[in-house]
Amino acid sequence: DDTQVKYRGEVMSVSRAATLAKESSTALAGTLYWEHRGKTLRAIQDEMGSKPSVASSPKKTKYTGPFNFREIGIPKGAILTFIKDASVTCEVYNDTQVRFRGNVMSLSKAAGLALGFERERWGPKFWKYEGELLFSRRERIRQNK
Repeated sequence: DDTQVKYRGEVMSVSRAATLAKESSTALAGTLYWEHRGKTLRAIQDEMGSKPSVASSPKKTKYTGPFNFREIGIPKGAILTFIKDASVTCEVYNDTQVRFRGNVMSLSKAAGLALGFERERWGPKFWKYEGELLFSRRERIRQNK
């Protein structure tokens, strides 16, 4: 992407700015650092009434506890495939845990490790069973109940 942005006073590509933002712990307050047409995103939000529109806000999902494989018909021993690299797999260990790289852990911990992060990531969005994303499978099954 050749789109240019201004990040911390310097004009650069979006990908370079994203890389710098990931490396910076202060990047969490991103609306103070990112600019569009000479205004910080915080200033733009303030002009618009401080809250982004519903259409641009990500949908919040209520946490319902640990992911439960049995609830959605996935048996112990089933092999799950990582969405970003089909050669990366984990095995369902029990109702709420997987075996990944020889260790038993949560689905989210396995997703974080597979992504190269030390922190957990929301596991059901990163693993598939029989070609179906676990998040989608759970939603489909819950809707059919």
